[in-house]
Formats: sequence, structure tokens, C-alpha cells
Amino acid sequence: MSWESTPAFLVGKIIKPFTPLDKDPNLKNPNFRNLYPGDEVYIFETKREKWARGYALTKPFPNDFTITSVNLDDLPSVNQHIVIFPLKFVQVTAKVPFETISVHNGFNNIVDSETVPSIQQAEQDYKSALNGDVDTLVSSNGSGTTTTNDTQSKVPILPIKTFQLGEDLQSEIKHALELLTYHIFALYSIGEFRLYNKLAEIYHNLNYTRIKLKHNLLTSNETQSAKETTTFLLNKIPKKLGSKSARLNSQSYDLDNDDTDISGYKALLARDPITGELLSNDNSTAPYMALEQLLGSLESTYPIHAAAKRSYYSLEPPSNKKLLADPPSHILVDFKSVSGSSAYQPPGFSGMTAYLYIRNSRKRLTEAFAIHTNSVDELVQVEKISAALFRNIPYSEIENSRVYLVAVLTEEVELRSMATHLRRLKKGVAAGVTDITRIFSSNKDSLASGESHNFSIKLFGSYMNSKKSGTDNAGWGELVDRIITGSEQGIAVNPRAEKLTVTLKEFKHQFASGILQSTTLTSTPISRIRPIFFDPLAENYERLYLTLGKVTALNGINKDDLLTFEVTTPQNELITFAKASNQQEKRSWQFISVFQNESIGEIVKINGISLKNPAKKKSPKEDFIQLSLYANGVLVGEGKLLYKSSNRLVEFSKRKNHSVEIMSLNHKLPMASVEVGTEYVGKVYNSDYSIENIFQYERFMKSGLEEDLSMSLVQFCKLEIPQVVKYFPELLSSFYGILEKLKEEGFTPSSQALVDHTFKSIIHLLDTIFGKQDQYLYLIDNFLIRYKSLPKIGVFLINKVAEVFSNATVNWNAMSRSLCRISSILMKLSVYSIDDSDEYVKSLNNLFQSCTLFLSIQNSSMVNDQVLIMEIIDYVLTFKADIDEQSILNFVVSFIDSIGIRGLGLNEEQQSSIKDHKIIINKLLLIHRLFSSFLVKSPTTEKILVSKSIEWAMEVLLGPTDIDAARLALSILNACCTQLYSRSNDKESYYQLALLLPAIARSMIKYNKYTRGHGFFKPKRTFTKLFPTEYPFIESSMDPIVNDEVLVEILVEMASVFVFIARIAKANRIEIKDEVFNTESLITVMNAVKLIRQGGFFHHQKWLSLFAVFIEGSLTSLELIHPLLVTQYIPPIDKSDGFDRALWGNYFKNLLKLAVLPAVSIEHLSVVPKKAAGQITGTVRERIAFLLNESWDSLAWDATSEDIVRFNLKRFGGYQVEFITNEFGIIQDLMLFALQRNKACQVVSVKILWSLLISEYLINDTSIDAIERESFIGLHDIYTRNGYKPLPQEQNSFIERLKLTIRIDREDVSFGVIYNYIRNLTGFLDVLNDLNIVPVGPEFDDERTFHKLNINTYLKKPEIFNSFINSMYEENLVKHDYIQAALSLELLASTYSWDLHITLPPSIRPKFPQQSMFQRKEELSKLIANSFVKGNSLERAIDIYNELLDAYHENTYDLKSLAYVHGKLSKLYSDLESSDKLMPSFFRVSFIGAGFPVNIRGKEQIYEGLPFEHITSIHERLLKLYPGGRIVTNDAEARILEEKVQTGRYLHVTTVDPSTEISDKLFNTSIGVRKYARNKDLRFFTTMKRLPGSKSVFDLWTEETTYETYLSFPTLMNRSDIKATKVVKLSPLDNAIRTILNKNNDLIQLESLINEAIHDKVGYDSYFNDLSRQLAGTVDSPVNGGVGQYRNFFTNVKEEEEESIRLLKNVFDELVLILNRCLILHGILVPATMKLSHEALIDLYKKNFKDEIAELKIIPEVESAHNTSNGLVPIMTNTSSLTRNVSTTGSHSSPSSQDTLSYIQNRKVSGGGPPSIAGSKVTTRTASSASSSTSDFSYDRPLDPNRANSNAKRNALNWRRN
Repeated sequence: MSWESTPAFLVGKIIKPFTPLDKDPNLKNPNFRNLYPGDEVYIFETKREKWARGYALTKPFPNDFTITSVNLDDLPSVNQHIVIFPLKFVQVTAKVPFETISVHNGFNNIVDSETVPSIQQAEQDYKSALNGDVDTLVSSNGSGTTTTNDTQSKVPILPIKTFQLGEDLQSEIKHALELLTYHIFALYSIGEFRLYNKLAEIYHNLNYTRIKLKHNLLTSNETQSAKETTTFLLNKIPKKLGSKSARLNSQSYDLDNDDTDISGYKALLARDPITGELLSNDNSTAPYMALEQLLGSLESTYPIHAAAKRSYYSLEPPSNKKLLADPPSHILVDFKSVSGSSAYQPPGFSGMTAYLYIRNSRKRLTEAFAIHTNSVDELVQVEKISAALFRNIPYSEIENSRVYLVAVLTEEVELRSMATHLRRLKKGVAAGVTDITRIFSSNKDSLASGESHNFSIKLFGSYMNSKKSGTDNAGWGELVDRIITGSEQGIAVNPRAEKLTVTLKEFKHQFASGILQSTTLTSTPISRIRPIFFDPLAENYERLYLTLGKVTALNGINKDDLLTFEVTTPQNELITFAKASNQQEKRSWQFISVFQNESIGEIVKINGISLKNPAKKKSPKEDFIQLSLYANGVLVGEGKLLYKSSNRLVEFSKRKNHSVEIMSLNHKLPMASVEVGTEYVGKVYNSDYSIENIFQYERFMKSGLEEDLSMSLVQFCKLEIPQVVKYFPELLSSFYGILEKLKEEGFTPSSQALVDHTFKSIIHLLDTIFGKQDQYLYLIDNFLIRYKSLPKIGVFLINKVAEVFSNATVNWNAMSRSLCRISSILMKLSVYSIDDSDEYVKSLNNLFQSCTLFLSIQNSSMVNDQVLIMEIIDYVLTFKADIDEQSILNFVVSFIDSIGIRGLGLNEEQQSSIKDHKIIINKLLLIHRLFSSFLVKSPTTEKILVSKSIEWAMEVLLGPTDIDAARLALSILNACCTQLYSRSNDKESYYQLALLLPAIARSMIKYNKYTRGHGFFKPKRTFTKLFPTEYPFIESSMDPIVNDEVLVEILVEMASVFVFIARIAKANRIEIKDEVFNTESLITVMNAVKLIRQGGFFHHQKWLSLFAVFIEGSLTSLELIHPLLVTQYIPPIDKSDGFDRALWGNYFKNLLKLAVLPAVSIEHLSVVPKKAAGQITGTVRERIAFLLNESWDSLAWDATSEDIVRFNLKRFGGYQVEFITNEFGIIQDLMLFALQRNKACQVVSVKILWSLLISEYLINDTSIDAIERESFIGLHDIYTRNGYKPLPQEQNSFIERLKLTIRIDREDVSFGVIYNYIRNLTGFLDVLNDLNIVPVGPEFDDERTFHKLNINTYLKKPEIFNSFINSMYEENLVKHDYIQAALSLELLASTYSWDLHITLPPSIRPKFPQQSMFQRKEELSKLIANSFVKGNSLERAIDIYNELLDAYHENTYDLKSLAYVHGKLSKLYSDLESSDKLMPSFFRVSFIGAGFPVNIRGKEQIYEGLPFEHITSIHERLLKLYPGGRIVTNDAEARILEEKVQTGRYLHVTTVDPSTEISDKLFNTSIGVRKYARNKDLRFFTTMKRLPGSKSVFDLWTEETTYETYLSFPTLMNRSDIKATKVVKLSPLDNAIRTILNKNNDLIQLESLINEAIHDKVGYDSYFNDLSRQLAGTVDSPVNGGVGQYRNFFTNVKEEEEESIRLLKNVFDELVLILNRCLILHGILVPATMKLSHEALIDLYKKNFKDEIAELKIIPEVESAHNTSNGLVPIMTNTSSLTRNVSTTGSHSSPSSQDTLSYIQNRKVSGGGPPSIAGSKVTTRTASSASSSTSDFSYDRPLDPNRANSNAKRNALNWRRN
């Protein structure tokens, strides 16, 4: 039973392992593969319901990642194979319909589909006529649609696997984890262990979070935190993958090259910070997408704690921050540990106390927090220690100042002497500080508020050097100050306590007053620590702070006495003392003990100063604090400090160096003094008299003392904040009362002074407390709550404010500036004290008019004040009272209009003043804040506000260049668009908004030009939030793991607004009219789209979500103008000259480019990025195809009746032909569009291409070369760029659709032209696919070069091919690789013929003038030959000159050129005789294992190595090229590996030799001739293996393997694939011939080397030694051994061996002749000490070769050439002149033996020695080992002639190995 097709794909999962390859390891059937549970299958055929055939999608195994050697962007992914498997092993889960290729005749303008067959049908008819086999049936379904039905040979196309849009975050986590495993395996395989460890950690954390979310193990808050963590981890994966700092290797292909991330592994996706959902057009806007994309990509902790910081992740317009009181900061401090290196405790140690407090660089801010323990060790027991909450830290004290946490450790020591008055003393142990400025969220670069942060405090002790006196060291009391200032005086490490670790956390909250009623809180888990100044938020209690400073001894005190002060109040028992807020208060307090001239520096709090003593009727009018001085615990003196006098407390802190004298107890004489300071905090005492008078204003006014009251008001205006803040509510209510009484009496001229002073006092009060800081703003709200029925003076106050602004031009003073600072607060107070709304409206109108006048003043000194006045609007809108919205809006509009665009243009060449710039900035901020007011809630006011805001924003964008102002304007436009987006049924507003597109586009182009020219496109490490709402913009640092990024915020914002407007217009079906959009507007919009799609102003390759939104929005803008283009910009035929080709060309270019961007072609992306992009751009290609189709049809003209009959098309040509070539040609861009895995794209592409083919064919007289060239160039660009490349699946679909669509009669002359185009297109795609499968990396450079050459020969564009060849040529010249340079030029020369009649244009690369093709090829040939000569490849140079010679003979009678070539050949042939070329080594390399890419897997190649290169050297080079590979040297092991499929990389390397020619032509020839024969047509290489069983040379059989390569060496890339392999057995006779021939070659090579050395006058000692060994091993043959044994082959000759015997006899005779010459040479060179050895060799030669000497007529004759009289050596001469010298022709020929004799004789006679290089010791490598003299035969490989050359030459080439 045959296979049956299923009606659709049956999609399923393998549920049981199917492992046929494990059961039968030798199974070679490609239809069977191992399948495992979880593998996905797509079944398309079944057999007997038992077997299934289909696609198997199998996941890669870990060993598959060994291939990932270079590119981490190209990971092993799901493998696709068509396999056969049992049906019962599959669980079918779904059905997916087959994709069929169909052609709709009406869509393609086809007239009659029945009459003329398609090209596909014609192909099938042709095949059917040839063999009757039809693979594909083409049918018409009767509805005008032609389809193909796949039957036997074709399988259905695998559908695109899409991510279901409904899948949730957990599913995305699962897919991310799966992909993460791929990266982890790949990183491990390439040794990137740092990144491997990081990603492995992320994997575990992400999986742990997924499990908790999946099983609902979390509370709602924990779930929110888990989702935030998930988004954080998902973002961290691509950041890590894209970070250079995360890699160990300095170079990474995927990071060093752009556009390599085809799968989106490094893509950062925008997600909702709260839910973690992927953002799309359905749940976000373009600006919001941009914001979340930016934060997710560049912020290090995004979106941790997003739920608590929603405003940060939102684009909602904010309200004025001054409307909301910023609560003071509270710092929670918790102990962690204390460390010290010594456990020493002093004698009498009785405990330790640690104090913590907060201070700034100037003063202390808080009371102390105390912890008392019995030892330092107990401080480590942190669970026993309560935490401390330092409350209400004022912003004024931390602004522009460093803030420190101070730790002070003191100890108590018990005095054991009975004579002392004190039982214990306190001593300082150590102190330290840590800078905690960043803990406050109000500071720049602050740490996250609400989170714990660890801080370490290094502790130091204090000491005083008695030998040195100075002011820099005042001892213990100033230790903290010295540490802060960085002083080294008196500071030392105390090993008892060295470091203290704490955690700090900031809270922002206002505690309700009265929450803390107790002053002692030791029992609470957290101790509340009070500030050290008056705190309106805290409960009101009276206290005095006492500070003791430096102690100075006068009389009766020794310098070593330890001085201690104790304080008490003997007259007031209610007074208590304490140092810390959480300490128990005591009646007395003992200070730290110090030595004389040392500072105590301790602050003690005195409580109870306002309490009344119940035991006494009257408190004393004056009271004092008694200071008792103890020396070593003994009371020695006392002093008194007055702290209360009458009804006031005495404060000494404002006085300089107040001291208290200590009198001795006995003599009452001064014995010491101590510096003291007291500071009162409270409201009961020490108020200024002017305040007291103001409180009694009623008495003054009743008594007619208004003038005194006025004087008090004047005095009050001089008071500072410590006084006025205490009494704020009482003072303000008093001022209200004064004005109310004056109002009741009527504001008379006599009371005008009092009115003015009261108004100024209100201004002073508000400005002092609120004008320069906002920490006390809550006092306003408290006041309004406390005083609900305020006097109705609001209108009066507003009018007074208006009066000040009206007089600004003539009177502007400090009070006026103060008014500007608190005008908004004054407005708030005024609104709460209004009784008549009409009067209020009038006063408000008056105020706005005066403000308008004030804002119009062009005075730079008033700019800051004018900026402050703008905030009045915020308060009017917030406290509108009963005024209707329309009236308020009118006020606002007129107010803002009056400002104009003053200050705009900061980035112009003639920039505006920086001060004036504040005006436009604050105007824009104000406009933006209006969208948070009630004005946007009313439809009437909202519409006006949006309209005016757009007008104001566009004024800025279209005005002078100002980036900061433009960004704020874009924030306003976003707010307007957001309002309109939520509004319905307002066509007019939508239409007006759509009309902004050209203006926005124009602004974008302008700012793009400016930013590019001013360095904005440089990578940077900081960024600002998009669509800012405050100024100056807050700059944030990028995530450290992110590389420097290019980000131009203003362009991102403009693009976001542009696509947002387009989206709104399309959603409301706005139609653009031609009267408002002219050609310039259309071009501007298209240029903006081009700018957006190019994406250079942000990292569009990584920011996938944002780029997808920009693409979709850009397409939307083109859709808006499409109807206008079709209806208004296609002129009739009679006015065709008016056709705007540039307009339409830009339109088509944008559409085609948008459709093929990575965010649109989502099938190449991995799963989650595919979902993210697909949600946004899922329909983009279909929409573009629709626009292209409609536009293309509109541009066509009706076909003639003749063309309709011929081509079956109703419409084509017309304006379409404008887009075939030139700058607006679309064919190159159309190719990638046509290769999309999208039906609509391919259908439209085929339609466009078919119409262009017809048009070009008719226009250019049957030629479509232009279209073919454009098509090839377009395809070439696709497959040679970095980026996704369409697969064969898309290519086949396109070609099939092309064949199915085109209908043309086979008999028509155009059929062949069109069909050849399709066939060439198919062939070119195949060539491109070969290049596409070559992996990246340097090891495959040669492979890529080969394919690129193949591709460039396909391109009918000489400039591309020539440029590529020239690049190769120049690169090789730089490397001095002349042979490769010549081979490169040979490729170029091969493209030309020897034609004298074709003229070629000039060429730039390489540089040639205009000339005939013959001349071009002639010049190239000369260059090639010259390069071969430089590379010492004389054989190849001869071939080139011979070819040139033939060309001259056939095409011209150029005698000079013939003479030139013959001269070159003559010299080359002469040089060949004496060539000293170093012959390279050759190796056969087999690539075994699945670890190699498919392009080289299983291949065998011959590699050309370096001269003298050992096989271990090629091993090292190959292992560097192919990391993870393993060298195999054993042939048997290699065969086993080849038989079984292996997963690794195995390199089988063997040495091979060039095949040696054995013929009569080479007998009795020079070494030059032999080299020439060897190197000519070098395509055959051999290796020899001895077969077992031989005992002598007469039964020695060997196996010779010959490899034939495709190319002759030398070759490009120094390698060639093996074409054929031939194995033959060699008989003993064949082996004998080869052995003697190799011996001859060795001797000839040595003879040549010695002659060359003598001729060159260099040392020849090593050569002579080699010659001696060779001669001894050959001449001195043992009995029945050596070369003589080969004579036995001459007996008993068989008929079939006659030819071989003849060859053996010839090589044997040649050996005798060579030995004769070498003995002559040896005799010339032999020193006297070796004379006897030489004579013995001669005798042996004559004895062992007697017969051959006689036969060859060699007459050995010995002359007394070496005797004692003349010093000559005996030589042997050949009287018959049979001695062959190496060469005797040419000036470069090697010298003969006679020359050598003459030279040596001359040297001997003149007293010289053997020739050598003076002053140097020349060491040479032996030519070969001496032949064995034993009877055992040893098969010798031929001597490598290069191995006898000098070390100098070999070492000169060693650099090439590395």
C-alpha cells in the first residue's frame, strides 16, 4: 500500500522514544532518526495507519553546541527533518491546513488562464513529453484561480510556528528558560565561563519565580513583587548577552558586528511595569511604549518597586509639586555588627554605651540614640538592641550639605579608691562617621527610598600629644570634627572597636502630633529620636541643651589629672538631665572625663525648665546650674551657670566663647574654666517683643497705638525663621485679625501705613518660613484646618498682590521678590477667605491683568520673579472657589498667550539669554500641568485647552532651535494626543491633528540635522526620562552591564508623537484632502518615515518593541496619504510629463523597506520576541502588499490588443517603467519583499515583477538584462549583508509562484528570454545558499571567499566583481603573498577574451584606462606573470607567458610584444635551472563529525603547507581554526569514525607528496628540470604504505594512494577539494625504480646546493658532510645489499616486465653517472685529513660499478692534484665528456665542477681555506640521512630538496607559521 496524504498537517508530540539508530548503529537511511518524548511532529502522510511521514522538530542536544565556536547569535535551534516514525508513538493535538500556491487571475490582471499555459504547466508538459512523469498537476478551479496540488515528489511547506497571543507571562517564562539553556550550553562550549555563571544564576532565579507564580504560593503583594522580579530577570538576559563587559574574550563576533542578532536573542521587550505583560498597540500608546522601552533597557533595577513608584512609570501630567507638602525625612537606623581586633578591657570596666546621632558638616541635627551594654561583645548581639527612628530631618539642613551618621562609644570605669567622691568615671573609647547624604531621596543620585542600605562606620580613638601644642587637636570633644575634615591630628585606631555596621532606611511620612507623649521609649521596639531644634510636627515640650567645651586648668591641677564635670540644679528639683532621647532622665549628669586643655564636646538635654514646683509657691526669678569639678574622682571645685533670669532663659550659644570659672572648695580661688553653651528650644520663653506686641494687637488698636503696632510690625520683618516658625498659626491669625479690624473700620488713609506694614509682615512671615524651603508647607494645611472661619480678606490680599505687580516697572524691591516666592501660597490663603465670588472674579481678573503686564517686562533681573509668578495659575485652578471653568480658562489662556515665546532658541547660533530661557521653559511646564487640572474633565474647556496647547507646542517646535523647550513641547503634544485618543466622535479635532504630520516631520528632520552635527549621536552612559515633566531634566546613569548606547531623546519623542498622531487619525478614518497636503508635505512625511525606519537615534536592533511600534506607525502615516497619491498624483496619459517619479519612488522605497525589517519579518525571531513584535506588526506586510498592489495597478496603462493576446495581461507598463532602474528603481528592494514568508508579499511581488519583465522586454527590444542585473544585485545584497536571510523554503515558494503566474506561449520568442531569467534566478539563489551555510569566523574566510567569487561571476556587474578581486589582490600584496595575488588577478583575467574590437570603460579598482579587451587582458597577464615571478612560482609564470604568446600569434603581429614575451620565457627557463625555490609541504585533511558545518562536513582536501612544515605544525594551525577539534592520525580509527555518525570534530591529517613523473624525459637532467616537471600541473599527490609480509626488496609490495584535486596548485586559499582517489599496488620492480630514482634526486640536489653555495661564496660544510654520507652509503655497498642488489632484477626478465626493466636500467645507469660527478666534486672539496677516505670511495666505486663504468665508457683517471708541493686534491675526470654539470648557461646558472676546481685551487694557492662567511658560523640542516648499508631493504621516500637548504632561509619563513 502506498503513502496517503493527510487532508492537513496533523500536529502532535512524540510520547514514546523511537530510536532506530540506537538499535541499528549501521543504519544509513536518512528517513529514520531518533525521536524522543516532547519532540514535535507535523504529519502529512500515513501508511496503513501504522506509519507516519512528516516533519520532526527536535531540540538540540548539548553536544550540538560544539559547533557554536564564534557566533552566539546563531545557536543550534530546533532541527527540522522529514522522517518516518510509528503512528502510535504520536499524540495528535491539532490540525493545520496545508499552504498551497494559488494565482488569482483577476488580481494579476490575467485575461484568459485557459488559452495560454503558465510556465509551470509548460515545464510539466515538457517533462511529460520526455518521460511521461508528471510531478505537479496544475488546475483551474473555475473561479479564476490557478493552484498547484502537491502529489509525490513535493512535500507541503512547514507552516510558521506562531506564539499564541493569549499565552500569559508564565508561558513566556517557560520559553525564555528553554532558550536560556541554549545560551548556557553554547557559552560553556566556547569557554565563556563568566557569562555562563551569570546566566545560570538567572536561570535558577527565574525558574524559582515561575514555580511560585504557577502554584499560587504567594500573597498579593508577593505576587506583585514576583512579577516585577520576573520582568527584571527577563530584561537582564538580553542585557547580559549584549554586554561586552560580561565576556572574557576581547573579541566576539556577535558584539563586534551589527545586525547579527537575527533571532532577537538580545532584543529588549517593553513590558507593563506592574503586570509584566508585553506592551502592544492594544494596551499602550507609542509614547508610553517608548518610556517603558527606555527604562527597561537602560535602568538597572527596572521595574523593581514599580507598584510603589507608579508616577515614575507614567506619562500622566503632574500637578505642581508645591501644592503637595513634601513630608520630612525619617531615618531608621538598625545595628548589624561591631568589630574589633582586641578583647582588652581596662581594670574596673563597668560597661559601655554607644551613641548614634545625625549631623551635617556644620552642626548637629538630632539628639542621640543610646545603647548600653556590659561589653563590646554584647554590641554584636544585635537582636538585643532596639532600632532608632530619627524623626523629621528638615530638608533645609540636608540641602547642599553633607549629612553624617555619627557613632560615639564611651565606657564607664569603676574607681576602686575609697577616697574618691565618684564611684565611676566615663571615658571616650572611639568615634566615627559615615556619609549618609545619598539616603535622602530628595538628593541627586539618591538611594532607593524605603529600602534598607548597609553602611559601615570606621571607628577611631583620640589622643593628645603633650609635647606638641597646637590648635588642630582639642582632644576627645573635637574628634568627630577632625574625622569629618580629614585631619590626621590626634586620631588613632583603637583595636577594641574598629568598625560598626548599620542599616539605614528612609521613610517619608508625617506622624500625627501627639503620637509620642512619653519622653522615655526604652521599652518600645523602635526608639523615636527627636531633632535638636524646634519641630512643629513633634509634641511641644520645653528643653535646654547644655554643651561643655574645652577645659582650661589654672591652679592646683596636675597635667595628668583626669577631670570630670557633673551638673545639677540644687534650687529646682524638677530639672532633669539626659544625653539621648531614649535614656532615663536623671537629676544630675556626669560628662566624659578629659585631661586639661582637652575639649569635652558633649551635649546634654535639660528638661523640666517650664514646670512649676508644687512644693513652692514661687519659682526663683533666677536659677543656675551647678558645675562640680572632680580630679581623679575627687571633688576639687564648683562653678555656677546662670540659665534663667526673670522670665527668660539665658542662651550662651550665640555668644562667643562663654566660660564658667570653677572655684576651689577651700580657698574659693579660680582653679579652672570650661567653655559652655546653652540653646533653648520651646515656645514659652524668649519670644521677641515685637511678636508679643502683635499678639496684643487688639489692645494696641483699642488704645489708638496703631503707630506702635506698626513699629512692631516693622521690627517683626527683621526676625528670622527660628523665631517666627514657632508662632506661625498665632502670627498669621493675628495679621488676619488686624486686617479684619481695619476692613471693618474702612481702609482710611490714616490706616494705610498699618495696612501696608501688615501686608508686608504677612509676606515676610510666609517668605521666611516657606519661600526658601518647603519643609514646613504642612503648616498651611494645619492652619486652614484649625482656623476654619477666617476673616474675609481674600479679595483685599489679591488686590494688594495685583497692585505690587502693576507697579513693577516703577517699584520693584525685596518685598516684591518675596511676594513672588510665596504668591501661590498667598493665593491659597486668599481663596479660603473669600465671601463674595463676584468680587473675587473681579480681583482675579485684575490680578491676571497685572501679572500679564508684569510678564511683558523685558528685564533680565526680573526673570526669576516672573517664573515664580506663573505658578499662580496652579493655585487658581486648585482652589477655584465658585468660578465657572470657562472664565478660569479664559484667564489662563490670556495669561499664557501674554508670555509668547520669549527665551526660545537656546540652541540657535544667536542663542537667547539663559535667564530668558527660563521663561519659555516654565511656560511649557505650566501648560503641561494644566492637563492634571479640572479643565480637562469638562468637554468644553478640554477642547479649547487641547487646541490651544497644540498651538503653543507647535510654536516651539516650528520656532528657533531649542532642544529642551522642544522636548517639553512634545510632552504637551503627547498629553493632547492622549486626551484626543480617549475622546470619541470629534472628527474635526482628529482632522486638525492629522494635519500636524508634515509639521512634526519637518521638525524631526530639522532636529535630526542639528543633533547629528552637535555630537548627540555619540555613545553615552547617561540618559534622561522621555517626555519630561520637570526641568532641568533628571539625568540617570545607564545600567553598568549595558554598553555605551546612542540615544537621542528628542528624536525618540518626536517619532513617538508622529506615529501616535498617525494612529489616532487612522483609527478615526481621517481622509487627508489635497488642498492641505501639497507635494512638499508628502515628501516631508516620507522623509520622516525614512528617518524613523533607519532607527539610528536609538538602538533599534535591540529595542524591538519600540521599533515595531515605529514601523507600524510609519506605515499608518503612509496609509493616510495613500488615497491622496492615487487620486491626485497620477497624471493622465496626455500629461505624462507631469508624473512625479521622485514622490512615487520614495513612497515605494519606504513601503518595501518597512515590510522587510526584522520586527516585521517575525518568522526569523525566537518565540517571545516573535510574540512581542507580532502583536504590533502582525498585519504590516499584508497592509503594505495592499498599498503596493493598488498603487501599482493605478500606475499601469491599458495594454494593446496585441499585447493582451501575447502576454494575457490587461494592464501593465505606463508609469511602472519609471521604477525599473535609476535611483528610484525598486527591483533590488523588491527581491527581499518577494522572499518573505508571506503569501501577500509574494503574490504582489510576482505581479510587479511580471509586469516589469514585459515592459522591459518590449521597451529594450527583447532584452531584460537590466531587470536580471537589478534582481541579482538585490539578491546579492540580501545574502552578503548581516541580517536575516530568506531560506530555500521562501525561495522555492517565490519561484513556483512566479512560474505559476507568468503565462506565455512556448512558441513566442519571449518565452526563452523569460524562462532563462527564471532559471538564472533559481541558479543564483542556489549559489547564494551555498554561501549562506558557511559559518562565520576566520576559519571559514577562504570558504566564503570561494563562494563570493562564484557569486560575483554570476553578477553581470563588472564593477562589483572587479572591486572584490582588487581587494583580494591588494590584501595579498600587503602580506607579500605574491602567488595568491597573481591567482586573484587570474580570476579577473578569465572574465575577458582576446578580443581587439570590444572597448572597455575605465576601471577604478583595479585602475585601468579605457582600452580594448585584448589590451586589458594583456596588462593583467603581465601583472599576473610578474606576481608569479615575485612569488618564485616560475612554472606558473611560464604558463602565463605561453598563453600570451599564443594570443599574439592568433590575434596580432606585434613583433615587439613577441620579442618581449620570448625574452621573458628565455630568462624564466634559465632561472628554472638554478631555482632555489622552497617547496611547500602538502597534507591531506579529512573533516569528520557533525561538529563541522555542513559545508565542510565529510570533505577531504589537500592543504598546501609551509616549506619544511612538520605535520605537528599543521595540527596546531588546524586546531586554532577549528576549536574543539581532535586530531586523528590513525587510518583505522578514522575509518571507524567515518562509518558511524559522530557528534564531535575530528581532523584526520596525513602527509602527501606530489606525484613524481617516471619517464625517459627526466633521465640525466638537471635539478631545475626535475623541479619543473614536478611542479607543472600539480594536481596529483601520493602517499605510500608498505604491505606486510616482505623479507627483501624482491618481494616488497606497497600500496600507493593517489589523490587528484579539482584545482592545480598553487591555488587560491592554498587548498583544493579532492576530486578522485585511486589506490594501486606497486610490485617490487616498481618499488626498485622509485627507490633508485629518489636516490638520484637526492644526490643531484646535494650537487646543486654545493655548487650554488660556492658560487654565492657561502659556507658549504654541512652539504659536504651530507654528500660524504650519501656517497658512502651508495658506493660502499655490502655483499648482496645496497643498490647493487637491484642488478638481480635484470636476470630472468619476463615479457610483461621488459618496459619496467628498461626504466630500472636507465635509472641505475643514471645513478652511476651521478656518482661519478659527485665523486669529482667530493675530491675537489675534500680536506687533506679525509684524503684516504676519498680514495677508498673511488676504489669502491670502480669495483662495485665496474660493468656500468665500462658500458658507459666512464674512464676514471687519478691525477696527483693534491700533493705536498702544490696542495691539490686528486680528481677523477671523464675523458669522454659524459660528466653532466648542473647548468652552464645563463648568468644565474650554477657553477660546474670545473669552476669549483678552479675556485678551490685559487683559494688553496693563495693560502685561503674553504669558502665561508666571514665572522659567522653557518649551520645547515642535513639533506637526508645516509642510506642504510645493511642488507635489509628500507624504502626511502624521495629526498625533499628543500630540507637541505640553509637554516637562514627556513627561519626567514618561520613567521608565516604563526
